[in-house]
Formats: sequence, structure tokens, C-alpha cells
Amino acid sequence: MNSLSTVFELSDDYLFVANAEGKLTNLSSSIYRKLNLSKADLLNKHFLDLMNPDDAVSIHNNIQTLQDGVDHFNVVSSAKNKEGRTIFIEWNINRDTDSKDILGIGRDVSTKLNEVRSEREKLESLITHTPAAVAMLDNDIRYIIHSKRWLTDYGLGDIDIIGKSHYEVFPDIPQRWKDDHQNCLKGNILVNPQDHWQRDDGTDVYIAYEIRPWYNSNGTVGGIIFYTQVITDYIETQKELEAKVTELRRSNLDLEQFAYVASHDLQEPLRMIGNFSELLKIQYGPQLDSRALEYIDISIGSAKKMKELISNLLNYSRVGRLESDLKMADIESMVQSQISEHQLMIQDTAATVDYSELPDNLLCVPSQLEMVFHNLINNALKFNKSSKPKVHVSYEETKTDHVFRVEDNGIGISKDNINKIFLAFRRLHKTEYPGTGIGLALCKKIIERHKGHINVASSENGSIFTFTISKSLTE
Repeated sequence: MNSLSTVFELSDDYLFVANAEGKLTNLSSSIYRKLNLSKADLLNKHFLDLMNPDDAVSIHNNIQTLQDGVDHFNVVSSAKNKEGRTIFIEWNINRDTDSKDILGIGRDVSTKLNEVRSEREKLESLITHTPAAVAMLDNDIRYIIHSKRWLTDYGLGDIDIIGKSHYEVFPDIPQRWKDDHQNCLKGNILVNPQDHWQRDDGTDVYIAYEIRPWYNSNGTVGGIIFYTQVITDYIETQKELEAKVTELRRSNLDLEQFAYVASHDLQEPLRMIGNFSELLKIQYGPQLDSRALEYIDISIGSAKKMKELISNLLNYSRVGRLESDLKMADIESMVQSQISEHQLMIQDTAATVDYSELPDNLLCVPSQLEMVFHNLINNALKFNKSSKPKVHVSYEETKTDHVFRVEDNGIGISKDNINKIFLAFRRLHKTEYPGTGIGLALCKKIIERHKGHINVASSENGSIFTFTISKSLTE
């Protein structure tokens, strides 16, 4: 007993003993030293008089648990110290199972609570002012705190939703989201980059969200946090863009069809013009003067140029019409064929055309890829003033693409014209070299149909055309 008295006299903790009815029978000296209370005020009073009356409901509920057989409970209550300052005491209340006496041990947790309160205020300030729609809810899915952006994004105005159920604020949310909330309360994290929510008023809302559980200090789930972004404007813009792309594709198909039909229908009258001009020269040439013969030759030459242009235009329009002709092709044989086709040109210019190891089994549209090699090799030989023109075709493989290069020692391309050469009907040397100006535009269109790209690096020492064929193509 003397030992107990010593403990009650010297302890800095707040200690009390009360009988089974809760009346105080002994108190530690610290209660009188630190709190604004006297022994006369407290002895034979109920131990609840040590605590703030505002906490009475919570404490009474806990006392009931003692009467129902629970042997202890914890509660935090405020009190005034000698200086009149409010402090917070965490009480551990225990009932002796034999004597039924009640033992209370209190400890000043003001500093700890102030730190917690400070951290909470920082958290509240962070969430309130974060430029995103964020909300923190408890286990009953009731609002604890939310950002200002939450009210703005969901059209809530200045409504006070703290303490309200999420389902009261948004009575029209789908059941699958409610299921997600319960799933999150089990400790799971849920992420959805795009979800559709049709409101009761018929409004379509699209949101991206992440839902995470938050935890109490004892490790239990205290509730959930919503991180959301309304992406309705983005989705609507995306839909508009997709509609425009679809319309553009349809328009391009119409243009390709028109070009194909127009080019095809032009060939017959053009052939007639060429043939009758040659017949006119053969049959009536001796009767015509030199000026008339010159005019006939101009007509025949123009007809041939127009025939070449129409042929190229037909090839250009066909590129978009042959998307299903993917086959395995031997590229080495393809390049050899083009070298043979240009043999006369190679001999006339004393040129050298060679290649390094090329794939013998590559998925492409063979007829189209052959056009690419034809145009690039032809241009390399044509636009070349070297006494010994050189053309080299090489190949390498990356993780995603087949990469081809056609390198020459020709006249090169100026920096001003690098971005123009792949445009249709753009001829950089109209008087010096023959052509229609559609060859490189055709190459670009073909390569893009093969999910690749084409570019050129050039200098006064020549040009290197690089193009890729995607490995993602499937038959």
C-alpha cells in the first residue's frame, strides 16, 4: 500500500482509482499539480468530472462497455491546466475483474495531437488547393475533405458536402463504381484511364480515375481517396477528330478513284493523238515543210510525255487500292531485276550499281516495292554528272523495321528543296532532266502504306535515300 501511495505521489501520469460506481477514492498528486482541480473538489465525485463534459457521450458509451463485461477502453478528453490552457489527456480505463474497482491512467498527448493536427491541416490544405479533383472519404463513403476542383469539375457549386455520403451527393452513379469502392476498402487500388458515366439528366461524362485506400495508424483501412479527371472535352474532341479522319479517308478514296478513272479514260484519246500524228508524218511528210514536220514532232513528243505522266498517275492512284496484296518477296531478286532493266542506262553512263546482302523473304506488296527501287535507282543514275556514277543498295534490320538505303554520288539536293522532293509534280530540274515529278511522291505513298517512312540526306557528293518497312505488317 505504501508503494502504491508512493507511485500516486511521484508519478507524472494522471492516476485515479474509483469504486464500482465510478466514485473517485484515490488520485495522484499530478492531477492536483497540473490540472486546475483540488482534492476536495474531486474525492467521492464521479471520475467523469476529471474530463470535459463535451466528451461525455463518447465516454458514457465506453463506460457502458465496462458494464457489459469489457475490461478496458481508451478515450481522449480535454482539460484545463493550472495556466488555464487546454490540454489533451489520453485515458486508459481498466476495471479490476475481482474488486470491480476502476483504475484510470492518463497521459498528456497535447504535443502529439498538435503535431497530428498540424499534419492534418497541411493535408487538408494540400488536398483543398491541389489543381485536381481529389476527395477523401471514410469507411462509410462519407466526405472527410475534398479539393476545390472537385466541386468545380462535378458542378457542385458551393455546396457543403463534408460529412455527406458520396451516394447522396451523386445518386446516379453506376453500381459498378459502388462495387469498386467496396473493393478498394479491402485494400485494393483501382485505376481506370477512361470510363463513361451517363447522368440521370442524359449528360455523358467521361472520367479517368484512380481509387486508393488510406490507412489508420493501427494499419486498418480508414476509407478511400479518389483521384479523378473529367476528360469529356478530350473524348468529344477525339470523336470529332476521328469523324474528320474518316471523312478525309473517304474523300481521299474518292479522289484516288477519280484519278484512276480519269487517267484510265485519258489513255485512249491520247493514244489516238500519238498514232495519228505519226501516221500524218509517215504519209504526208514529204509534202510538208520543215516547220510543219517540227510541229508534228512536238505533238508526238508531247503525247509520249503525257502518256508517261498518266501512267505514273495511274500507279500513284493504285497504291491506295492494293492494300490486300501483301506477299513474301525476294528483295535481292527484285533489285537484280531493276539493275537489268536499267542496263542500257548503266552502260551509256559507265555506271556501277551494286548491293550488299539483301533479305530473300520480306513481307510487302512486291509490285509496289519494286516501283520504289525503280524510281530511286533511276533517279540516282539520271541526276548524276559524275564520269563514273555509283549506286549502292544496302540493308539493315532493327527490332521493329526493315531499313533500306540507296546511296549515290550524284548532283545532290539543296537544303531548300529537301522538303519539297516528296511532293507530287514537283520537278527541281525541269529543263535539264526529263520526268514527271511524281516518282518520289509515289515512293513516299508506297512506304507509308507499308507503315514505314522515307527520308533523304544529301550533299554535293551525292544523296542517301533511307526507307523502312514495318515488321508489324501481316498477311
